[in-house]
Amino acid sequence: MGRHLDLTIPIKPHLKAYILDFYTLPYVLNQKHDLGLFLYQLLRRRQFRDRKYFSLDECTDEIQIKVSKRHGFNHGCIILHEYQVHLFNKYLEGQMMNHAITWIRAAEIAGMDNKAAIYQWIATYDLDDGSSDWYHRIKQLYFRFRKSKRIGAPSVP
Repeated sequence: MGRHLDLTIPIKPHLKAYILDFYTLPYVLNQKHDLGLFLYQLLRRRQFRDRKYFSLDECTDEIQIKVSKRHGFNHGCIILHEYQVHLFNKYLEGQMMNHAITWIRAAEIAGMDNKAAIYQWIATYDLDDGSSDWYHRIKQLYFRFRKSKRIGAPSVP
């Protein structure tokens, strides 16, 4: 038996594409950055909600997580309940959307139209699936951000 225990976490395909931009899979659980801290605390959590509050139907892909035996046996990080999977996907989706705001703002400052920037972001993570829902969702989030920061459209020279 190796130094790690293997966990498989169901994940939405677009979130797997997003996580691959920042981490190498299989991901080795550690507490040196946000993802590791979140996963560590999530795996230690033992209070679960009933399945009726969420759905894992869209989690058609998976990622591998390597958990050290120390974290697994001493800290109880080996059990993964469906609610924890749901929370992990929600966390990654939030991270992805925050990154989208930053990316779209940078593209806008560089002179790109925010509509084009949003569609480019959607294409990067293959989010559309023939639907405009992602465009409206990201656009609404981005314009809420701009309003909260009182940011107008950048002036183009």
